[in-house]
Amino acid sequence: MLEAFCARLGLDQVDLVGNDSGSAIVQIFAANHPERIRTLTVTNGDVHTNFPPDAVRPLIDATAQGLLPAIGQRMLDDVEDARAQFAVGYEHPELLSEETLHGYLAPLFASPDATKHLERFILALDCRHTVAVEPLLRRLHAPTLVVWGTGDGFFDVQWAYWLRDTIPGTRKVIELDGAKLFFPEERPEPLAAALREHWQSSADVAVGAQA
Repeated sequence: MLEAFCARLGLDQVDLVGNDSGSAIVQIFAANHPERIRTLTVTNGDVHTNFPPDAVRPLIDATAQGLLPAIGQRMLDDVEDARAQFAVGYEHPELLSEETLHGYLAPLFASPDATKHLERFILALDCRHTVAVEPLLRRLHAPTLVVWGTGDGFFDVQWAYWLRDTIPGTRKVIELDGAKLFFPEERPEPLAAALREHWQSSADVAVGAQA
């Protein structure tokens, strides 16, 4: 899908940033299409054999038992229940507004078909794709930044260093102390600053190489 998107818009190279399951997607895309990658940034998310992480297993089991629609409806009906469910990924779930939670959840449970798409996604989670691209990642020299929250119950910081040790283009690992999975939403400033520096330094190197 990303390749088709780039081709449709005529994008020769892109700056990719991934979080959560999106981190797995950008790794797979970058590994298979290194020529498309101007820079890569990976934040807390699925890596190698940790896809899905063990903490997601209860959700997978509940989905397999057909319980996902009821779980979704309960969260839509009860904002405190929704905050409690999201707490595993947020440092401050109490700050999540009802409007924000509704914006996240409503499209996923808007219809039986929408929920079935979510069920298919959850039940298809499998590490075979992320494991398969490891040899390609070991040849990826695109400028790569890893930014990782250390308080994440899904994705331990060890995976940040697995990426560093696997992707030869990795320039830096930045740890955000105590940050959880969705820190790009809760702590946008440090991520934005790191991205600006990453993009600028990569651009400077590219210009220097052309001079």
